[in-house]
Amino acid sequence: MLLETLGVPFTAPAVTLFLLAIVAPVGAIDILYFHIYRFRLYDQPAARTEVATHILRAAVIGTAALLLVATPFTPFVAATLGSLLALDFLNNVVDVWLEPEARRSLGGLPPLESAIHIFGATAAGAITATYLLLWALGESPAAAPLPSWLSLQGYMLGIGSFMLATVKIGLLVRSMQRQRAAHV
Repeated sequence: MLLETLGVPFTAPAVTLFLLAIVAPVGAIDILYFHIYRFRLYDQPAARTEVATHILRAAVIGTAALLLVATPFTPFVAATLGSLLALDFLNNVVDVWLEPEARRSLGGLPPLESAIHIFGATAAGAITATYLLLWALGESPAAAPLPSWLSLQGYMLGIGSFMLATVKIGLLVRSMQRQRAAHV
């Protein structure tokens, strides 16, 4: 089994973090290339609600990643993680629902970006379901340490997610201030 080969214990925290580490780079490419570089969504008034879903996603995933690597897996942490992952899935669904209207003035949603978003929403649902299933089955022993490379990945994911949220908030605020000044 791949997880055993990589030294990843078959527990809810470890498998969840492993899956997040696989999906996160796809999301980062989507945000950096499509959202910030190509479409400058933060500058599009019609896309502001969609941008808010991206900021929420970064904060939720950042928090979940840091909880997975930096806190003991207590029942409270387990329930908090389940709630965060479910919130991320619902947020992904809202994001996909908002995109067609938010991108109408930009010529629509490119097929590749649409595929990335469908992959992301599906992955978020799969990660949430996997976590909840493993947690319900009791596959969550607190004594199973994460391999050091996966812990490092979790810290990088958490810190990177918060950095990305901060950048998006800064770009959005600056854009709104410029637009407000242009109307004065």
